[in-house]
Amino acid sequence: YFYTGANTRPVLYPDESGIPGLLVIAGSNKQQIFYLKRVNPISERKPVFRNMGKVHIYGIDESRMNFHSKICLFENNKRNDLLLATGNYLAVLKFTTWNEGKPQFQFVNWIKDHNVPASGYLYNDIIKDATGKRYIIDFAGNHWKLIPVERNENGIILHYTDSLKIMDQNGIFRVEGETDPQFSPEWGYHRMARWDFDGTGKNHLIVGTDKGHLYLLREVSSPSGKGGFNFVSAGPLKDTTGLVIRIHSRAVAGSIDLNGDEREDLIVGGISYQLGIKSDPVPGGGLYYLLNLGNDKSGWPRLAPPRLVDMDRGFRPRIHSHIGLQIQVIDHDNEKEVIISRQEPY
Repeated sequence: YFYTGANTRPVLYPDESGIPGLLVIAGSNKQQIFYLKRVNPISERKPVFRNMGKVHIYGIDESRMNFHSKICLFENNKRNDLLLATGNYLAVLKFTTWNEGKPQFQFVNWIKDHNVPASGYLYNDIIKDATGKRYIIDFAGNHWKLIPVERNENGIILHYTDSLKIMDQNGIFRVEGETDPQFSPEWGYHRMARWDFDGTGKNHLIVGTDKGHLYLLREVSSPSGKGGFNFVSAGPLKDTTGLVIRIHSRAVAGSIDLNGDEREDLIVGGISYQLGIKSDPVPGGGLYYLLNLGNDKSGWPRLAPPRLVDMDRGFRPRIHSHIGLQIQVIDHDNEKEVIISRQEPY
Protein backbone atom coordinates (compact mmCIF):
# COMPACT_ATOMS: atom_id res chain seq x y z
CA TYR A 1 0.00 0.00 0.00
CA PHE A 2 1.39 3.42 -0.95
CA TYR A 3 1.17 6.36 1.44
CA THR A 4 2.01 9.95 0.63
CA GLY A 5 5.18 10.84 2.50
CA ALA A 6 8.61 9.39 3.10
CA ASN A 7 8.22 6.92 5.95
CA THR A 8 5.73 4.24 7.01
CA ARG A 9 5.71 2.33 10.28
CA PRO A 10 2.92 -0.23 10.83
CA VAL A 11 2.00 -1.91 14.10
CA LEU A 12 -0.39 -4.80 14.71
CA TYR A 13 -3.71 -3.64 16.22
CA PRO A 14 -6.83 -5.81 16.66
CA ASP A 15 -10.25 -4.56 15.54
CA GLU A 16 -13.47 -4.57 17.58
CA SER A 17 -13.85 -8.34 17.27
CA GLY A 18 -10.20 -9.08 18.00
CA ILE A 19 -9.18 -9.76 14.39
CA PRO A 20 -5.68 -8.30 13.84
CA GLY A 21 -5.49 -5.19 11.67
CA LEU A 22 -2.75 -2.61 11.22
CA LEU A 23 -2.22 0.91 12.51
CA VAL A 24 0.12 2.74 10.14
CA ILE A 25 1.89 6.02 10.85
CA ALA A 26 3.04 7.58 7.59
CA GLY A 27 4.48 10.78 6.19
CA SER A 28 7.56 12.99 6.16
CA ASN A 29 5.83 16.19 7.18
CA LYS A 30 2.38 16.39 8.81
CA GLN A 31 2.40 12.71 9.75
CA GLN A 32 -0.91 10.88 10.01
CA ILE A 33 -2.07 7.54 11.47
CA PHE A 34 -4.36 5.26 9.42
CA TYR A 35 -6.17 2.05 10.31
CA LEU A 36 -6.20 -0.97 8.00
CA LYS A 37 -8.98 -3.42 8.80
CA ARG A 38 -8.57 -7.04 7.80
CA VAL A 39 -11.52 -8.03 5.60
CA ASN A 40 -10.79 -11.61 4.56
CA PRO A 41 -10.96 -14.73 6.77
CA ILE A 42 -8.07 -15.50 9.11
CA SER A 43 -7.92 -18.96 7.51
CA GLU A 44 -6.66 -17.42 4.26
CA ARG A 45 -2.89 -17.22 4.17
CA LYS A 46 -2.63 -13.81 2.50
CA PRO A 47 -4.23 -10.99 4.53
CA VAL A 48 -6.40 -8.45 2.74
CA PHE A 49 -6.98 -5.05 4.34
CA ARG A 50 -9.30 -2.06 3.82
CA ASN A 51 -8.00 1.40 4.62
CA MET A 52 -10.58 2.82 7.03
CA GLY A 53 -9.00 6.26 6.99
CA LYS A 54 -7.24 8.57 9.39
CA VAL A 55 -7.28 7.86 13.12
CA HIS A 56 -7.85 10.91 15.32
CA ILE A 57 -6.04 11.51 18.60
CA TYR A 58 -7.82 13.87 20.97
CA GLY A 59 -5.95 16.26 23.21
CA ILE A 60 -2.62 16.37 21.39
CA ASP A 61 -1.18 18.72 18.80
CA GLU A 62 -0.52 16.33 15.91
CA SER A 63 2.19 18.65 14.62
CA ARG A 64 4.31 17.23 17.48
CA MET A 65 4.74 14.10 15.35
CA ASN A 66 7.87 14.05 13.22
CA PHE A 67 9.66 12.07 10.54
CA HIS A 68 10.95 9.48 13.03
CA SER A 69 7.73 9.10 15.04
CA LYS A 70 6.69 5.58 15.91
CA ILE A 71 3.71 3.97 17.64
CA CYS A 72 3.85 1.00 20.00
CA LEU A 73 0.90 -1.11 21.16
CA PHE A 74 0.47 -1.76 24.89
CA GLU A 75 -2.26 -4.03 26.20
CA ASN A 76 -3.48 -2.43 29.42
CA ASN A 77 -6.17 -4.23 31.45
CA LYS A 78 -7.64 -5.64 28.21
CA ARG A 79 -7.54 -2.17 26.66
CA ASN A 80 -5.27 -1.57 23.66
CA ASP A 81 -3.47 1.70 24.40
CA LEU A 82 -0.56 3.23 22.48
CA LEU A 83 2.76 4.90 23.08
CA LEU A 84 3.64 7.56 20.49
CA ALA A 85 7.28 8.57 20.09
CA THR A 86 7.53 12.27 19.23
CA GLY A 87 11.18 13.19 19.41
CA ASN A 88 12.77 12.81 22.84
CA TYR A 89 9.47 12.18 24.61
CA LEU A 90 6.75 9.56 24.61
CA ALA A 91 3.03 10.34 24.63
CA VAL A 92 0.64 7.92 26.35
CA LEU A 93 -2.53 7.48 24.28
CA LYS A 94 -5.55 5.83 25.89
CA PHE A 95 -7.99 3.90 23.71
CA THR A 96 -11.50 5.35 24.09
CA THR A 97 -13.87 3.87 21.49
CA TRP A 98 -14.42 2.73 17.92
CA ASN A 99 -15.82 5.17 15.38
CA GLU A 100 -16.67 4.14 11.80
CA GLY A 101 -14.33 1.17 12.03
CA LYS A 102 -11.38 3.13 13.43
CA PRO A 103 -9.98 3.16 16.98
CA GLN A 104 -10.02 6.52 18.75
CA PHE A 105 -7.45 7.68 21.31
CA GLN A 106 -7.13 10.29 24.04
CA PHE A 107 -3.81 11.86 24.98
CA VAL A 108 -3.06 11.18 28.68
CA ASN A 109 0.38 12.59 29.43
CA TRP A 110 4.03 12.81 28.44
CA ILE A 111 6.65 10.38 29.70
CA LYS A 112 9.90 12.26 30.03
CA ASP A 113 12.84 12.82 32.32
CA HIS A 114 15.50 15.43 31.62
CA ASN A 115 18.09 13.36 33.49
CA VAL A 116 17.72 10.38 31.15
CA PRO A 117 18.31 11.13 27.47
CA ALA A 118 16.40 9.03 24.95
CA SER A 119 16.30 8.93 21.19
CA GLY A 120 12.52 8.97 21.09
CA TYR A 121 12.28 7.18 17.74
CA LEU A 122 14.18 3.92 18.06
CA TYR A 123 12.07 2.13 20.65
CA ASN A 124 12.15 -1.55 19.81
CA ASP A 125 11.20 -4.87 21.39
CA ILE A 126 9.96 -5.42 24.92
CA ILE A 127 11.79 -8.07 26.93
CA LYS A 128 11.21 -9.64 30.37
CA ASP A 129 13.79 -10.43 33.03
CA ALA A 130 13.74 -13.52 35.25
CA THR A 131 11.19 -11.92 37.59
CA GLY A 132 8.78 -11.13 34.75
CA LYS A 133 9.51 -7.39 34.87
CA ARG A 134 9.13 -5.83 31.43
CA TYR A 135 11.58 -3.46 29.75
CA ILE A 136 11.39 -1.54 26.49
CA ILE A 137 14.63 -1.22 24.53
CA ASP A 138 15.68 2.35 23.66
CA PHE A 139 18.74 3.69 21.86
CA ALA A 140 19.99 6.72 23.79
CA GLY A 141 22.30 8.48 21.32
CA ASN A 142 25.38 6.25 21.57
CA HIS A 143 24.25 3.33 23.75
CA TRP A 144 21.14 1.31 24.59
CA LYS A 145 18.94 1.48 27.67
CA LEU A 146 16.33 -0.88 29.08
CA ILE A 147 13.45 1.15 30.50
CA PRO A 148 11.09 -0.58 32.96
CA VAL A 149 7.46 -0.70 31.81
CA GLU A 150 4.57 -0.95 34.26
CA ARG A 151 0.87 -1.36 33.58
CA ASN A 152 -1.69 -0.45 36.21
CA GLU A 153 -5.30 0.65 36.40
CA ASN A 154 -4.32 4.22 35.52
CA GLY A 155 -2.41 3.35 32.38
CA ILE A 156 1.18 2.79 31.27
CA ILE A 157 4.20 4.01 33.20
CA LEU A 158 7.81 3.99 31.95
CA HIS A 159 10.34 4.37 34.76
CA TYR A 160 13.14 6.28 33.05
CA THR A 161 14.97 6.88 36.32
CA ASP A 162 15.21 3.12 36.89
CA SER A 163 16.48 2.36 33.40
CA LEU A 164 19.40 0.00 32.86
CA LYS A 165 22.27 0.43 30.41
CA ILE A 166 22.86 -2.62 28.24
CA MET A 167 26.24 -3.99 29.28
CA ASP A 168 28.48 -6.68 27.84
CA GLN A 169 31.83 -8.20 28.83
CA ASN A 170 33.57 -4.91 27.98
CA GLY A 171 31.28 -2.54 29.86
CA ILE A 172 28.62 -0.36 28.20
CA PHE A 173 27.70 -1.96 24.88
CA ARG A 174 28.45 0.40 21.97
CA VAL A 175 28.92 0.03 18.22
CA GLU A 176 30.43 2.24 15.51
CA GLY A 177 28.37 4.72 13.52
CA GLU A 178 29.31 6.04 10.12
CA THR A 179 26.60 7.69 8.00
CA ASP A 180 26.19 10.94 9.94
CA PRO A 181 28.23 10.90 13.18
CA GLN A 182 27.17 14.31 14.51
CA PHE A 183 28.04 13.83 18.17
CA SER A 184 30.32 10.80 18.62
CA PRO A 185 31.85 7.86 16.71
CA GLU A 186 29.06 5.65 18.10
CA TRP A 187 26.27 7.93 16.89
CA GLY A 188 24.14 6.45 14.13
CA TYR A 189 20.94 4.75 13.08
CA HIS A 190 21.35 1.42 14.92
CA ARG A 191 18.45 -0.96 15.56
CA MET A 192 18.02 -3.93 17.88
CA ALA A 193 15.58 -6.87 18.13
CA ARG A 194 15.21 -10.22 19.90
CA TRP A 195 16.66 -13.27 18.14
CA ASP A 196 16.03 -16.66 19.74
CA PHE A 197 18.76 -18.23 17.61
CA ASP A 198 19.17 -21.30 19.84
CA GLY A 199 15.53 -21.96 20.75
CA THR A 200 16.12 -21.42 24.48
CA GLY A 201 13.68 -18.51 24.81
CA LYS A 202 16.41 -16.26 26.23
CA ASN A 203 16.66 -12.55 25.46
CA HIS A 204 19.37 -12.77 22.81
CA LEU A 205 19.52 -9.51 20.83
CA ILE A 206 20.55 -8.97 17.20
CA VAL A 207 21.85 -5.50 16.37
CA GLY A 208 21.84 -3.99 12.88
CA THR A 209 24.26 -1.07 12.87
CA ASP A 210 24.57 2.21 11.06
CA LYS A 211 27.69 0.79 9.39
CA GLY A 212 25.75 -2.15 7.98
CA HIS A 213 27.26 -4.70 10.37
CA LEU A 214 25.57 -7.19 12.69
CA TYR A 215 26.32 -7.73 16.39
CA LEU A 216 24.84 -10.33 18.72
CA LEU A 217 24.17 -9.86 22.42
CA ARG A 218 23.86 -13.31 23.94
CA GLU A 219 22.04 -13.53 27.29
CA VAL A 220 24.01 -15.73 29.66
CA SER A 221 23.92 -16.88 33.29
CA SER A 222 21.08 -14.63 34.40
CA PRO A 223 20.59 -15.39 38.11
CA SER A 224 17.41 -17.40 38.55
CA GLY A 225 14.70 -15.44 40.29
CA LYS A 226 16.67 -12.19 40.18
CA GLY A 227 16.07 -9.20 37.97
CA GLY A 228 18.39 -7.66 35.43
CA PHE A 229 20.29 -9.03 32.45
CA ASN A 230 23.73 -10.40 31.67
CA PHE A 231 24.97 -10.20 28.08
CA VAL A 232 28.08 -11.24 26.18
CA SER A 233 28.53 -9.61 22.78
CA ALA A 234 30.14 -10.70 19.52
CA GLY A 235 30.64 -8.79 16.30
CA PRO A 236 30.81 -7.62 13.70
CA LEU A 237 29.47 -11.06 12.83
CA LYS A 238 31.05 -13.11 10.06
CA ASP A 239 29.44 -15.68 7.78
CA THR A 240 30.63 -19.26 7.41
CA THR A 241 33.15 -18.22 4.74
CA GLY A 242 34.91 -15.97 7.25
CA LEU A 243 33.79 -12.67 5.70
CA VAL A 244 32.43 -9.85 7.85
CA ILE A 245 28.74 -9.40 7.03
CA ARG A 246 27.97 -5.95 5.58
CA ILE A 247 24.40 -5.05 4.56
CA HIS A 248 24.92 -1.59 3.05
CA SER A 249 24.26 1.09 5.74
CA ARG A 250 21.65 1.52 8.49
CA ALA A 251 21.03 -2.21 8.72
CA VAL A 252 17.90 -3.52 10.42
CA ALA A 253 17.49 -7.22 11.29
CA GLY A 254 14.63 -9.47 12.31
CA SER A 255 14.28 -13.20 12.93
CA ILE A 256 12.05 -15.81 11.29
CA ASP A 257 12.36 -19.52 10.48
CA LEU A 258 12.68 -19.52 6.69
CA ASN A 259 13.36 -23.18 5.90
CA GLY A 260 11.32 -25.06 8.51
CA ASP A 261 14.27 -26.44 10.49
CA GLU A 262 12.94 -24.88 13.73
CA ARG A 263 15.86 -22.45 13.88
CA GLU A 264 15.26 -18.72 13.55
CA ASP A 265 17.10 -17.27 10.56
CA LEU A 266 17.67 -13.58 9.84
CA ILE A 267 16.11 -11.09 7.44
CA VAL A 268 18.25 -7.94 7.12
CA GLY A 269 17.54 -4.71 5.25
CA GLY A 270 19.93 -1.89 4.50
CA ILE A 271 20.51 1.14 2.28
CA SER A 272 23.72 3.03 1.45
CA TYR A 273 23.57 6.43 3.12
CA GLN A 274 25.74 9.57 3.07
CA LEU A 275 29.23 8.87 4.49
CA GLY A 276 28.59 5.13 4.34
CA ILE A 277 28.51 5.04 0.55
CA LYS A 278 32.29 5.33 0.16
CA SER A 279 32.92 2.26 2.29
CA ASP A 280 30.06 0.15 0.88
CA PRO A 281 31.51 -2.46 -1.50
CA VAL A 282 28.30 -2.45 -3.58
CA PRO A 283 26.32 0.76 -2.93
CA GLY A 284 22.56 0.34 -3.13
CA GLY A 285 19.85 -1.12 -0.98
CA GLY A 286 17.77 -4.21 -0.49
CA LEU A 287 16.52 -7.03 1.68
CA TYR A 288 18.70 -10.07 2.40
CA TYR A 289 18.37 -13.37 4.25
CA LEU A 290 20.96 -15.29 6.24
CA LEU A 291 20.24 -18.90 7.16
CA ASN A 292 21.03 -20.05 10.70
CA LEU A 293 23.11 -23.23 10.32
CA GLY A 294 23.15 -24.06 14.03
CA ASN A 295 25.53 -23.28 16.86
CA ASP A 296 29.29 -23.70 16.85
CA LYS A 297 31.16 -25.40 19.69
CA SER A 298 31.07 -22.19 21.73
CA GLY A 299 27.31 -21.80 21.39
CA TRP A 300 27.33 -18.94 18.87
CA PRO A 301 25.22 -19.17 15.69
CA ARG A 302 26.77 -20.03 12.31
CA LEU A 303 25.36 -17.84 9.54
CA ALA A 304 25.36 -18.64 5.84
CA PRO A 305 26.46 -15.80 3.53
CA PRO A 306 23.73 -13.21 2.91
CA ARG A 307 21.56 -13.68 -0.17
CA LEU A 308 19.29 -11.11 -1.77
CA VAL A 309 15.56 -11.63 -1.31
CA ASP A 310 13.83 -11.73 -4.69
CA MET A 311 11.37 -8.84 -4.36
CA ASP A 312 8.86 -7.43 -6.80
CA ARG A 313 10.51 -5.36 -9.53
CA GLY A 314 8.77 -2.26 -8.23
CA PHE A 315 10.60 -2.54 -4.91
CA ARG A 316 13.80 -0.60 -5.52
CA PRO A 317 15.12 1.10 -2.37
CA ARG A 318 17.12 4.19 -3.23
CA ILE A 319 20.33 5.33 -1.58
CA HIS A 320 20.18 8.20 0.97
CA SER A 321 16.90 6.82 2.31
CA HIS A 322 15.51 4.43 4.95
CA ILE A 323 14.25 0.88 5.01
CA GLY A 324 11.92 -0.44 7.70
CA LEU A 325 11.46 -4.03 8.80
CA GLN A 326 8.98 -5.59 11.21
CA ILE A 327 8.44 -9.31 11.77
CA GLN A 328 5.35 -10.39 13.69
CA VAL A 329 2.46 -12.85 13.68
CA ILE A 330 -0.38 -11.08 11.88
CA ASP A 331 -3.06 -13.78 11.70
CA HIS A 332 -2.74 -15.90 14.88
CA ASP A 333 -1.40 -18.96 13.02
CA ASN A 334 1.89 -18.98 14.99
CA GLU A 335 3.81 -18.23 11.80
CA LYS A 336 5.56 -14.90 11.42
CA GLU A 337 5.04 -12.46 8.56
CA VAL A 338 7.50 -9.81 7.35
CA ILE A 339 6.47 -6.18 6.74
CA ILE A 340 8.96 -4.09 4.76
CA SER A 341 8.68 -0.34 4.22
CA ARG A 342 10.82 1.90 2.10
CA GLN A 343 11.21 5.64 1.79
CA GLU A 344 10.00 7.44 -1.29
CA PRO A 345 11.22 10.90 -2.40
CA TYR A 346 9.62 13.87 -0.68
